[in-house]
Amino acid sequence: MDPQTQMSLEQMKANKEARRYAGVLKDISVVLGTPAGKGFVRYLLKELEVGELPAMGLPEEFLRDKLGFLRAGNSIFKMVAQANPEVTGALLAQIEKEKYEELISTHDQA
Repeated sequence: MDPQTQMSLEQMKANKEARRYAGVLKDISVVLGTPAGKGFVRYLLKELEVGELPAMGLPEEFLRDKLGFLRAGNSIFKMVAQANPEVTGALLAQIEKEKYEELISTHDQA
């Protein structure tokens, strides 16, 4: 196969992948347009600890495990944010507000 044909095949494959990814982002946007979809994505972002950092001083083995866990959440966050940044930002803000309120509530009880 000549180099030009190889390049053309690689470009076609890249274009096909870009179209597929754009379709996935459109589907995510549709999901985010429903209350159930927002609730589901909010659940994922919260449970996968998006925006959280590993605890200081974790042993290397646990740190690697935690970083791997956080990577999954960050990948989902990236796709959801690309699909609809406004809704994603609002969901994260809601999660952070709840964490803050829980912290204040716990502090007041002490």
